[in-house]
Amino acid sequence: MLQAIGLSKVFSEPARSLRDIFNKEARRFYALRDVSVQIGEEEVLGIVGESGCGKSTLARTVARIYTPDKGRIIFMGKDITHLNNRELFDARRRMQIIFQNPYSSLNPRRRVSDIIGDPLRLHGLYEESAISEALRAVGLDETYAKRYPHQLSGGERQRVAIARALALRPSLMIADEITSSLDVSTQMRILELLKRIKNEYRLSMMFISHDLAVVNYMSDRVAVMYAGEIVEEGPSHEIINNPLHPYTQALIESVPDPRKGWRPRVKEVEGDHVSPGCRFAPRCPYAFEKCYAMRPTLTQYNNSRKVACFLHQ
Repeated sequence: MLQAIGLSKVFSEPARSLRDIFNKEARRFYALRDVSVQIGEEEVLGIVGESGCGKSTLARTVARIYTPDKGRIIFMGKDITHLNNRELFDARRRMQIIFQNPYSSLNPRRRVSDIIGDPLRLHGLYEESAISEALRAVGLDETYAKRYPHQLSGGERQRVAIARALALRPSLMIADEITSSLDVSTQMRILELLKRIKNEYRLSMMFISHDLAVVNYMSDRVAVMYAGEIVEEGPSHEIINNPLHPYTQALIESVPDPRKGWRPRVKEVEGDHVSPGCRFAPRCPYAFEKCYAMRPTLTQYNNSRKVACFLHQ
């Protein structure tokens, strides 16, 4: 369904001094560096990692909101890497993204019927019944069509955002941390809704979260990101039960256990300690000389697992 090959995305930080103006390379920030992922038909790929690791940038790059600086994006057998907006029109209907914050992703001046109906009009698919069907699919009745976003709870807003994406009958849905702003009970209902929709509509999905437990619940496979790179990939149950990369181990151990206490193994570093080798080396409890000098590549560990760590190469 989707294949991203060697994606890189670079942003430039604003110049803060005269020296910065002439040193453009120092202001370049790699949000993604040689990231490759693939999603099969009706498969859910989970992307997990701490805040700022590049998860949302990957989602927006795959959806061509951002244009990659390097790499290729193959969607349903077609290279969409360098297509213009007109050429992307059909691909964007088949690939829908749900954003993290439902308070900012919905237009406060539009009714729910318009929020769902406008994309249908844009693609020439508008029917009154399509709006009602989309609302029912996410567990809302037809009375919600007349409401404005400020009249909805956080969970209801996120359901409307899901309905807007679902109305276009996409083949791939990208969910970018859509439960992070919701309370625990609402999170569970939204996750159960996504699972049901995925099965009923036979969707492929990229599910992004910083919570490994949530990703494990939703995903068939998991890719772990750190500092703009994929450091480990494999079936979700194998990643949870037998993490290989020290960062994945740290993520799993980051959930405090009140019975045992909590002492994270990763080192805490101050400032921007970027290693020319492994990006995790300054924080890794197992780092040795080679880790600081060379960058490990994502390598096949066994038939189902990949890991970017010299401990396993």
